[in-house]
Amino acid sequence: MLTSQLVPGRLRTILYRYVTERPQEERLFHTLRPTFVSVRIPGEYRPCNPSLCFDGNGYTVVVRSVNYELMESGGVKLYGQDYDTVNYIGELSANLNVLRMNALEDTAFRNVPGKSRDGFEDLRTFFWKDSLWCLGSARSNAGDTNTMALQKISGERVVESYLIESPFGFSREKNWMPFVSEGKLYAVHTMNPLTIVEISEHGATVSLTKPLKVPKGLLGSSQLVEWKEGWLCVVHERSRGKKHLYKHRFVYFDRNWNAVLSEPFYWKQYGVEFCCGLAVHNGTVAVGIGVNDSEAIIAQFNETDIDRLL
Repeated sequence: MLTSQLVPGRLRTILYRYVTERPQEERLFHTLRPTFVSVRIPGEYRPCNPSLCFDGNGYTVVVRSVNYELMESGGVKLYGQDYDTVNYIGELSANLNVLRMNALEDTAFRNVPGKSRDGFEDLRTFFWKDSLWCLGSARSNAGDTNTMALQKISGERVVESYLIESPFGFSREKNWMPFVSEGKLYAVHTMNPLTIVEISEHGATVSLTKPLKVPKGLLGSSQLVEWKEGWLCVVHERSRGKKHLYKHRFVYFDRNWNAVLSEPFYWKQYGVEFCCGLAVHNGTVAVGIGVNDSEAIIAQFNETDIDRLL
């Protein structure tokens, strides 16, 4: 009897996908193994999904923290009455030493019923109008909605916050990938078709739609950063089942928004990983990665590895 006949159909499918689609980490780093640094935060919540940008001397980093634990069974153990997010902001040196890490005060903007009462998730950081800004997703557990939120940060406080309604009328919007070009703020809304929106304090409008020959399941992860003659970012794709599996790819866009994709890879382990930040400076690449919604990791490596990937 064939071995496959001894394995139940659903399990056989899961095993097949895990083995045949499992990305190889070795494809990512050919010459330089990345430096991984785990960022710790105060408080009882679990850190995850860090974003970062280079501020001229080191990195400004924002770390999300959550009040739940992912279980091996695929379920979630909640600590509290409902899901909650608290964000932290800090500074890292150029070689990833943590210089400070404190709670990001956003209470004044968590008071919109049905929109932002339960916090702001997965903030992507960037500099715009000579200030630090972030683009995240406001969460309402009661309404089961996610609304994009554009926020200006000063010190350790959110000083301005604007809810950006979906230009398509969707009740859930997440994982837009922001970038600044010629003083204007944009974001990649979807990868297939490529849809780019222009964002201001007043809302978002579609500025470009273009078909791309890329996998349909690609979802947003990092910001876009200027690289060579175009833009670089990280996207992810996921398989949902009893065990969630995430793969990532680097994407390079030229100025005409043609895309070149890397092969899929994982960062440390093939499971729940999520890249929420990207920075490139003087030949060094830094990415922010959440692992199992319980660890915030910054990985740093040489940009020549991306050249080889692409």
